[in-house]
Amino acid sequence: MYTFAVLTALVAAALAGDLVARQNPLRADLVRVVVNNATFSTEINSVPPFSETANGRLGPFGGVTLTLGDDIDDVTAPFRCQILNPAGEIIRVNRGNNTNKSTFSKGNNWTMASGFLEEIATIVCPVAAPPGE
Repeated sequence: MYTFAVLTALVAAALAGDLVARQNPLRADLVRVVVNNATFSTEINSVPPFSETANGRLGPFGGVTLTLGDDIDDVTAPFRCQILNPAGEIIRVNRGNNTNKSTFSKGNNWTMASGFLEEIATIVCPVAAPPGE
């Protein structure tokens, strides 16, 4: 059984600061959420524009990708995450025919449904997919 975990941007920034310096990012506007054996971490693949403010915001970013470790069961119940803006509102995402979704699953990059770069304050994993998602 998975435990509910919320990663605030302050925690994510602490984990990501060293990763940003060491990695060669594929996209500057991509947040990659890495989930492995119920241990949650975020990798911020970004060169400027990357910012962390006193309010604990990250971004702005244009996409999010979820990668699951081999030991996470994604067959019985799809593993999904959600991203929230600094106001605590859900940031909706698109991928292919999946548009305006409040949660995202593993696979290719999900882009922000707004069409704009978004600041991310909180990443929530795992969450139950609403009906129709």
